[in-house]
Amino acid sequence: MAFCTQQRWAAKSWRTSAIDRFDSAPWARLEAWGVRIEKRFPDGSLSHNRPLDNGREFALDTHTLLQWEHADDLQKTYPGFPSEGGGLKETLIFDGVPEFDLYRSQLQLPAGCQLHYQPALTPEEIAEGCVRPEWCVGSFAVYDAIGCKIGHLPAARAETADGEVRWFRLAQEKHHTLGLLIVVPGLVEWLKTLPKSAFPVKVDPTFGCTSIGGSSANLADDTLVANGAYSPAADGNLTKLTFYGTANGPNRYTTAGLHLDSSGPAGLVCDSASTLLPNASAQWFDVSMDAPAAISSGSSYHFSWYCDPDYQGTYYDTGAKTLRYRSQTYSGGSLPDPWGTPANSYTRTYSVYGTYTEASTPSTIALPAMAISL
Repeated sequence: MAFCTQQRWAAKSWRTSAIDRFDSAPWARLEAWGVRIEKRFPDGSLSHNRPLDNGREFALDTHTLLQWEHADDLQKTYPGFPSEGGGLKETLIFDGVPEFDLYRSQLQLPAGCQLHYQPALTPEEIAEGCVRPEWCVGSFAVYDAIGCKIGHLPAARAETADGEVRWFRLAQEKHHTLGLLIVVPGLVEWLKTLPKSAFPVKVDPTFGCTSIGGSSANLADDTLVANGAYSPAADGNLTKLTFYGTANGPNRYTTAGLHLDSSGPAGLVCDSASTLLPNASAQWFDVSMDAPAAISSGSSYHFSWYCDPDYQGTYYDTGAKTLRYRSQTYSGGSLPDPWGTPANSYTRTYSVYGTYTEASTPSTIALPAMAISL
């Protein structure tokens, strides 16, 4: 679950003030401006807990680990999710079917708060051009007693070791002794159907810039750009790039991919088909690679792309990484190999990151986490 600050409050004020056990159950507390939010996991037999770098890990049963960690945002799990103010990230790790029958977490909110369910868009809303990302379908918007939005509970995203991705919609229950419960119907039932090869289950790791830049720049047509360099945390197979921006009109296309670093972008690793850009307000959008491409934690890479006829609103922050560009006639579905000699460069970090599947890693399931942001 994530909570967003309102502008009447100071930004980045939320802090995770406690992660511990309470009545033999994992318990966490967030505090800011005299407001307290508490979260508790009431099920499972707590056999051990140990410290993590930014939190604690709890063994709920022989097959289930719960990790609670302080996190600055949730962008890696929920692309486009506006959470940059600090908070608590929750991850459940399964190496088999859990001993409990239903995922549920106990939530204590300030008095007067209301949860507003976010269903799938209606055909009329789609016709109007409305957009609702996957993490938002089946989620809850959280409003305080005076009608201001203070947060959002995103839907749960799971991925098996075999690469199957499944989104689960949330529900709420009122328990006579536990109070407000957030539940994930169908999760445990789905785990029971999986073959042994599907365990464990892991949230897609990412590398690159997963936050939204404060500035934007227009990208002219027939201009090849590259931004980097970045290194993934582990070996794996790149499946897609995700960008933040908005098109300059209808029928705009991009081809994107990855170039190996050699004092700048060099040999081509992979690229995408020519992909239609969303003609809507600024948002995160995916560009899938033609095929999963092997990447290594021991190597560095540049994200590369160009557009036709043009693309407006590529978001960035000044500093950290290098943006290189040169003229290149657009050829939909292919990037040049090698990248070539840049005509110019800027010190900029663009809002683009890659998603990949790790090789031979534990699998986890991402469930509602706590975080705060503007």
